[in-house]
Amino acid sequence: MIEHLYEQSGIDRNDVDWYMFHQPNKFMLNKLADKLKVPREKMPANIVENFGNASGVTVPTCISFNLGEQLCNKTMQLCMAGFGVGLTWSSIMMKMGNLKFNKIIEY
Repeated sequence: MIEHLYEQSGIDRNDVDWYMFHQPNKFMLNKLADKLKVPREKMPANIVENFGNASGVTVPTCISFNLGEQLCNKTMQLCMAGFGVGLTWSSIMMKMGNLKFNKIIEY
């Protein structure tokens, strides 16, 4: 899916600042980063350990938790992907930034 996204978007893996993917577990994300040949540092895998299983909101949680204030001040190229029980998957290449607000509010 991500290789196809590179082709369709015309964006090279080296031009992506961050890979923000659904986070089922750290092991799977590290293996995925290795398979895609992207640095593990560009694919955060820290949502489950900080918030537990966030299910369908791991991607926006990952963006806010890891990039929060940075995205309020600058624009970055993100590759985002979500995948489920083998039958659902989706991805997007998107420039994101200059946001007015990007914080996680914990209650």
